[in-house]
Amino acid sequence: MASILEHDLDATIQHWMELVEHDEELTCIPLSFEDRTGHLPNLIADLVNRLRFLPTRESQHLQWLGSLPLLGMRVSGIARG
Repeated sequence: MASILEHDLDATIQHWMELVEHDEELTCIPLSFEDRTGHLPNLIADLVNRLRFLPTRESQHLQWLGSLPLLGMRVSGIARG
Protein backbone atom coordinates (compact mmCIF):
# COMPACT_ATOMS: atom_id res chain seq x y z
CA MET A 1 0.00 0.00 0.00
CA ALA A 2 2.80 2.44 0.88
CA SER A 3 4.53 1.93 -2.47
CA ILE A 4 1.30 2.53 -4.38
CA LEU A 5 0.64 5.76 -2.49
CA GLU A 6 4.18 6.93 -3.06
CA HIS A 7 4.23 6.00 -6.74
CA ASP A 8 0.84 7.55 -7.50
CA LEU A 9 1.15 10.72 -5.44
CA ASP A 10 0.36 13.13 -8.28
CA ALA A 11 -2.51 11.03 -9.62
CA THR A 12 -3.99 10.71 -6.12
CA ILE A 13 -3.85 14.47 -5.63
CA GLN A 14 -5.42 15.09 -9.06
CA HIS A 15 -8.21 12.61 -8.30
CA TRP A 16 -8.81 14.23 -4.92
CA MET A 17 -9.02 17.64 -6.58
CA GLU A 18 -11.57 16.33 -9.08
CA LEU A 19 -13.72 15.17 -6.17
CA VAL A 20 -13.36 18.55 -4.47
CA GLU A 21 -14.36 20.40 -7.64
CA HIS A 22 -17.69 18.52 -7.65
CA ASP A 23 -18.49 19.31 -4.00
CA GLU A 24 -20.49 22.53 -3.66
CA GLU A 25 -19.69 22.89 0.02
CA LEU A 26 -15.97 22.93 -0.75
CA THR A 27 -16.03 24.97 -3.93
CA CYS A 28 -17.95 27.81 -2.29
CA ILE A 29 -14.65 28.62 -0.53
CA PRO A 30 -12.35 30.19 -3.13
CA LEU A 31 -8.92 28.58 -2.90
CA SER A 32 -6.16 28.04 -5.43
CA PHE A 33 -5.01 24.58 -6.42
CA GLU A 34 -1.93 25.05 -4.23
CA ASP A 35 -4.01 26.15 -1.25
CA ARG A 36 -6.28 23.11 -1.60
CA THR A 37 -3.56 20.55 -2.22
CA GLY A 38 -0.33 21.96 -0.80
CA HIS A 39 -0.62 19.93 2.39
CA LEU A 40 -1.29 16.61 0.64
CA PRO A 41 2.29 15.60 -0.29
CA ASN A 42 3.36 15.89 3.36
CA LEU A 43 0.22 14.16 4.59
CA ILE A 44 0.67 11.26 2.16
CA ALA A 45 4.41 11.04 2.94
CA ASP A 46 3.54 10.75 6.63
CA LEU A 47 1.00 8.02 5.87
CA VAL A 48 3.57 6.17 3.71
CA ASN A 49 6.11 6.27 6.55
CA ARG A 50 3.57 5.04 9.06
CA LEU A 51 2.53 2.18 6.78
CA ARG A 52 6.12 1.14 6.17
CA PHE A 53 7.01 1.02 9.84
CA LEU A 54 3.95 -0.81 11.13
CA PRO A 55 4.48 -4.34 12.39
CA THR A 56 3.19 -6.86 9.82
CA ARG A 57 0.21 -7.89 11.94
CA GLU A 58 -0.96 -4.29 12.29
CA SER A 59 -0.41 -3.50 8.63
CA GLN A 60 -2.65 -6.41 7.65
CA HIS A 61 -5.46 -4.74 9.57
CA LEU A 62 -5.10 -1.67 7.35
CA GLN A 63 -6.09 -3.46 4.15
CA TRP A 64 -9.40 -1.62 4.39
CA LEU A 65 -7.55 1.49 3.14
CA GLY A 66 -8.02 0.18 -0.37
CA SER A 67 -11.77 0.63 0.00
CA LEU A 68 -11.47 4.39 0.59
CA PRO A 69 -12.63 6.38 -2.44
CA LEU A 70 -9.29 8.14 -3.01
CA LEU A 71 -7.15 5.09 -2.57
CA GLY A 72 -9.47 2.36 -3.80
CA MET A 73 -9.38 3.54 -7.37
CA ARG A 74 -5.59 3.59 -7.38
CA VAL A 75 -5.25 0.21 -5.67
CA SER A 76 -7.77 -1.49 -7.95
CA GLY A 77 -6.13 0.07 -11.01
CA ILE A 78 -2.71 -1.22 -10.01
CA ALA A 79 -4.06 -4.63 -9.05
CA ARG A 80 -5.76 -5.08 -12.43
CA GLY A 81 -3.01 -4.07 -14.54
